[in-house]
Amino acid sequence: MHKPRKSLSLCNVAVALLCLFLTASPAIAAKSTTCPPGWQGEYEWDESAPALSGMTSVWSYSITISEGKGSCQARIEGSGVQMDMGILADVQGNAEEISLLYREMLPDAGFGSAGEPGDLLLRLKRKGQGIITHWEKMGPQLEQHEKPGSWFKPVGKKSVRSKAKQ
Repeated sequence: MHKPRKSLSLCNVAVALLCLFLTASPAIAAKSTTCPPGWQGEYEWDESAPALSGMTSVWSYSITISEGKGSCQARIEGSGVQMDMGILADVQGNAEEISLLYREMLPDAGFGSAGEPGDLLLRLKRKGQGIITHWEKMGPQLEQHEKPGSWFKPVGKKSVRSKAKQ
């Protein structure tokens, strides 16, 4: 008696490869789009100075880091005297330090300076319990804040904004 030969048909191979791709692709996609560990969330910072008119000028900044369309993104917003900034940036880095790279202006941004895609705007680096800001193409309004310093604080912890309310 002749036994039928067991072989994989092209159709069986295609189905097996498709199943492998479908089960593996979510894990591959999740791994490639994950934000650096511990950085997702919102960070804020305010700077202020007395104005010539006797009133205080205040500039407020926020950075929101989250998963975006296929990558880790930061929404950087700033408002205050002669500033209405909105930038979408790509986030690269690791658990200790991240770089925010210019992608585009946000559609709802009033005015501000636009960069070139890939421009390094700023770096955030963990130091002890704090975060040190290293300015690059983006910078503060006041000269006294241009050096690296502990400017941005996670929202929900003792931020500059919450200290001012005490």
